[in-house]
Amino acid sequence: MSNLNNPNLSSMSIRELLSAILNSNLAERLIDQFESLDDVTKASYEEFVDAGIHPSDVQRIRGVFELGTRYWSQGPKIRKVNSSGDAFQILEPLLQNKDQEMVRAILLDKRRSVLEVPLITVGTLSSSLVHPREVFKQAVRINAKFMVMAHQHPSGDPTPSRDDFITTTRIVNAGKILGIEVLDHVIIGSNGRYYSFSDNGTL
Repeated sequence: MSNLNNPNLSSMSIRELLSAILNSNLAERLIDQFESLDDVTKASYEEFVDAGIHPSDVQRIRGVFELGTRYWSQGPKIRKVNSSGDAFQILEPLLQNKDQEMVRAILLDKRRSVLEVPLITVGTLSSSLVHPREVFKQAVRINAKFMVMAHQHPSGDPTPSRDDFITTTRIVNAGKILGIEVLDHVIIGSNGRYYSFSDNGTL
């Protein structure tokens, strides 16, 4: 059964998504031959063939990424995160108007280009429920260098709670141990409001 039956697609790795869209053998070959998803998207027809990819599969691969390219061309142009405003533009469509708190992370490479924006957990953000292991699981898997943690307040008020401060400190310290720098923790509110721990000097 296809992994696309998993309702939580944001929790799937790039390898799992490629396997579901294409097939496991082709996905493994792509991962083995190219260093990153970005390299796959930029590869020419000849580079795919030289890597041993059958011409018919090359068309399938390029078709998948062309759809992604056209989607992003119609949406926000944020590809890198250099400020809390950049993070907010990425996160607001994913977190606004939700009845429960949702924790996400923007995972970035060494150039601060966006790799993934996985869903970490759903429920109240607290130090007892949000474990660093879950927060950094996907970041470690894809070798992310930086992270922006985020969640939203269903009340619409982005003012951080005591638990928000405790959890942020815990995650930042865990990131230092793992070598993944937490650049910010952004709390999404309503009507374009957000709170940035970095901007407020509370990270």
